[in-house]
Amino acid sequence: MSGGPYVVERLVHDRVELELGGRYEALGRTALLGERDFLGQRAGGRLDEDACTRSDDGGARCKKTHHAGSATAGVLARPIKQVPEFTLRVDANSSARVPAIDEQYMNGAAPSFPVLGIGSSKLSIERTWGGSTTVQYDHDWLFAEGSAYVNYIDDYIYFRPVPQSGECAPLSCTTRGPLPLFAFDPINALFGGGEVRLAVQTPGLPFEVSANGAWVRAVDLTNRGFVTFVPPDMYSMTGRYLWPDTNVSSNGYLEINGAVADRQRRFDPEADFADPPSAYVLLGAGAGVEFPQDSYLIRLSLRGQNLLNRRYREYASLLRYFADQPGWGIQLRFAIEFGAGFGD
Repeated sequence: MSGGPYVVERLVHDRVELELGGRYEALGRTALLGERDFLGQRAGGRLDEDACTRSDDGGARCKKTHHAGSATAGVLARPIKQVPEFTLRVDANSSARVPAIDEQYMNGAAPSFPVLGIGSSKLSIERTWGGSTTVQYDHDWLFAEGSAYVNYIDDYIYFRPVPQSGECAPLSCTTRGPLPLFAFDPINALFGGGEVRLAVQTPGLPFEVSANGAWVRAVDLTNRGFVTFVPPDMYSMTGRYLWPDTNVSSNGYLEINGAVADRQRRFDPEADFADPPSAYVLLGAGAGVEFPQDSYLIRLSLRGQNLLNRRYREYASLLRYFADQPGWGIQLRFAIEFGAGFGD
C-alpha cells in the first residue's frame, strides 16, 4: 500500500517562470518468504530479520515501511528580450526512490531473466541530489537544444555483477547451467552527462534534418570505480522529405536515419563477465501519412530497423552475454484517433 500528497506552484512572468514542487510518499510492503528464500537471504547476511516474523512453514513474513520526500525548483528565463525564442532553464531537485520488491527479496532467476539475482531487504531509500541546465532556441525553421546535468545519488541501488571463481568462473554453477550472478547493493554514485539536439527545416523546401547526441558518465564513489551498464556515447541523424498535402492526406513524409553507438570505454574488466561490445552503426528508414476525416484521423506508417542486418550487442542489455540484438525488422502501424473537426 502506498500514498502521499504533492504540491506544485508555478509563477509566470513575461520573461521569467518559476516552478516549485514537493512530494511526500509512504509505502508499506509485506513479503511472504518461503523457507528456501528466507534461509538463503539470512545466510548471505542480506535479510533484515528485525522486520520479519517466522511462519509455521519455515519461511517468514517481512514487513517494511518506507517514507520518501522529494522537492524540486526550476527557473525558465528568456534573457534576450528581442529573441523570445531563446530560453534558459535551470533546475535543482532532490528526489527519492523506494526499492522495488525484486531489489529487496529476489533470490534466484526468473523464467525470462537470464541471470541470477540476489536482493537485500536491508536496502533503504535511494536519494538523488541533482541539477540541470538547458539552453534552447526554437524558431520556425531551426530548433537547437543543449542540456547538461549532474546527480549525486546516495544509496544508489546498484545491480552489481559478481564474478565467481571455480569450475564455472566467472559464472555461477547452477542446475540450469552456468549463469552470471548479480547482487543489489547500495553505493554512493555520481552521474553526469549531456545531450544536444538539432533540427533544421529548410526554408521554402520540403526537407528536414535532425541530429542528436547523448553522453553519460557514472562513477562508483564507494568502491572508486566505474558503474557497469551505463550507456555508451550515442549519436543519431535523420533526413526527412515532407511531401505536399492533398485533398485526402496530410503530413506525409519519407525518411532515412542512422544511429551510432560508441564502444563503452569506461569500465572495470575485473568487475564484469565480459568486455563491452564493439561500436556499431544502424541504418533505418520510414514513411508515414495521415488521412483526416470529419470526426476521426487515420495514421499510417511503415518503419524499417537495422536494414543492413548488422550484428551487434547493446552494452546496457543483460542479453549481451548470450546473444546478438535482433536483425532487420519492418513495422507497420495503423491508428485511428477519434475527435471532432479533423477534416476542417
